Amino acid sequence: MFVEFLRGKDKKIILFFLFFIFHYRLYYLIGISCYFLVEFILVVISLVLIKYHMKITDVFSKKDLISYAFGIMMFGSGCYVLGYFIIENKLLYKSAEEKYGFVYSSKLISLSHSNKIGYTCYVRLQKDTLKKIHITSCSAKPNENILFSYPKLAYEDKKGFFSIYHKRLFENNPTDIQLEYCKEGARLSEKINSLKKYSGVVLENDLLDYMAHINQHDNRIISAVVERRGEKYLFANVLQSDDKLWAFKYRDVEEGKKVLIIYDISSPHLFFVIDWNPSDEDYEYYNTKEGKNPTFKYLLKLEHLSKSLQAKNDEERVED
Repeated sequence: MFVEFLRGKDKKIILFFLFFIFHYRLYYLIGISCYFLVEFILVVISLVLIKYHMKITDVFSKKDLISYAFGIMMFGSGCYVLGYFIIENKLLYKSAEEKYGFVYSSKLISLSHSNKIGYTCYVRLQKDTLKKIHITSCSAKPNENILFSYPKLAYEDKKGFFSIYHKRLFENNPTDIQLEYCKEGARLSEKINSLKKYSGVVLENDLLDYMAHINQHDNRIISAVVERRGEKYLFANVLQSDDKLWAFKYRDVEEGKKVLIIYDISSPHLFFVIDWNPSDEDYEYYNTKEGKNPTFKYLLKLEHLSKSLQAKNDEERVED
């Protein structure tokens, strides 16, 4: 009976359920999270349509009513699964993550059943230890720190709103620097991976050797903006680049301060701040994706720094 109804009785209800399948796309296009009230209204409309199209008992027998109601329930559930799980969290998840992706630091508190990717698990945010969050796949162990990511739309943290996107493991072995950077949430980008590769991995002696023999390296100077995240580090973010981000030990520098970073382009973990107070002209000159070769002004500064460090090293050798 339900199949016959769909074939010829009325197409409006089919159009409604097509809307139900794709209405999560409207949230995405507007850029806001789902609203419980809207979802409740959609359910009410569904029930009203069912009641209207069933014509009470004048058209259907009791057996047909049960069959029809069961068919509508199954059809509605299928629309929900198709729209929520398949379209949003399978087919279009990556594009949503590229546009709205955020990464958060958390601690894993429990593992659940296994799936093809790993284990589902529950974590608590480092910034909010009372909030329990479900992660769809995880390979870490309880009490370990992890980073997770998902597309975060507007108003999610407001009362009555919720996310339609699954939260997924981003990094199961993050460094302390990554955890600090993502503690309050950070835009998903290659910059977070760069923190693991290029910050905090060089020994102090290696950095001093780099500075002492600076002219032997293929150096670039690049413009960056200081970000203060957490309490342990400052972060130099290159706004023009998709992956340039460095961390260094905390010092009293205001948020948003413009600085110049010098680094070895073949070994970006070798870096330091060459100018804490660049002029607007210098900042704009080096404000590119990869940076530029040092101008004469900074070559002189680097030569002076190199000679000073070499002289200091010679003095230490004599004293030894």
